[in-house]
Amino acid sequence: MTATSPAPEDILRLAHAVVRADGNALLIDQDNASTGQWMPVADAVASGSAFTVEIKRALVALDLDTPELIGIGDTIRQTFTMPTLLVGSGRNQHLYIFAGHHRDAVVQRVREMGIPAGAVRRAIRPPLSPHRLGMPVRLIEPSTVEEALEVLGAPEEPTYLPDWVIDLIEHGDTTGRFSGNRSNMAITIASAMKRANMTLPQFQAVMGNRTNLGASKAHELEDRGMDVDTWIVRTWDRAEVSGFDPGVISRTRAKVLSAPWQGRAGKTDKAVMIALCDLATTHATTTPTFGVRRIAEVAQLGTEKTVRRALARLTEDGWLHRIPASSSGLADGYRLQGGSITTALDTRGDGNRCGHYAPPPTITSGIIRCSVTARDSESPEVRCGWRCPAPMVR
Repeated sequence: MTATSPAPEDILRLAHAVVRADGNALLIDQDNASTGQWMPVADAVASGSAFTVEIKRALVALDLDTPELIGIGDTIRQTFTMPTLLVGSGRNQHLYIFAGHHRDAVVQRVREMGIPAGAVRRAIRPPLSPHRLGMPVRLIEPSTVEEALEVLGAPEEPTYLPDWVIDLIEHGDTTGRFSGNRSNMAITIASAMKRANMTLPQFQAVMGNRTNLGASKAHELEDRGMDVDTWIVRTWDRAEVSGFDPGVISRTRAKVLSAPWQGRAGKTDKAVMIALCDLATTHATTTPTFGVRRIAEVAQLGTEKTVRRALARLTEDGWLHRIPASSSGLADGYRLQGGSITTALDTRGDGNRCGHYAPPPTITSGIIRCSVTARDSESPEVRCGWRCPAPMVR
């Protein structure tokens, strides 16, 4: 096997290790534009043509197309402890970082190191797949297919939204679980979508669909002329990065109960922390988002001012991480420490330009709205909306 003619079976194995669960391949032409031809990955490999796939959640893929970016890539490989794969693709290089559940934090870090948003790719040609101009492709470090597969990890298994979440999205809180708190209902939806390896743009589309009663808070904010887009991103931030983890709450509660709370202020702070743990457990989130009046009621404290002071002290002392409300009239979120504090606002510019992906129809029926046009999907750099027009090929 030469550097310019990799074995098709090796290309297929590498592509399966890169592509998201249930993903297909999109052929691209010599101008790096979508041909509109969707097919299973195996058929794309057999075609011998250049193709792109949307990468799985555990990977961060960087398109290093200048000497400066290649230099930053070298620094990343030397300083990151996570496994990396460097691939030569014509005159450029592609760098894959296996980030596991820490993708958002890794994206934030590489952006801080000088990698631009457009170089962090959601869609990319898999390692050793044909270059659109027939230029050489090769594995640089590690240099063997077996070692590259170890870096990329096992193929991603499909994960779907459970029926109760789809019902919550479509019909709202029919059981009274959220006691009228539509913000926490939206957080629960976001958490479930994160567990299903879905994306912020997909959550934005769910919240923007007027037929989804579970998104009624977003619809109200939009009708009132408020900044609904920022509210949606903040809600996504407050949701769990890797799904709801009740262990975070139990560990926090144990620390609260064993801590030496001193004086009247200490007793108040302890009551507020226990109240937040109770609210977090009830609403399945480690970022409870409630007004100070509700917290005061659960903590059995007299005034909202007392709760505000306690929240400020607890945030300063490291018990909580405050996520400010997107606009006046909405409640701040307070993440129990032990969860990630990387935010979508820090990472939402990582290569997705259109902000609306349509998921496989097997996931959601009609709950996600795609507003991307055919013109968007034919973007020369295949950055925006390329998976919207195509059905999933089984």
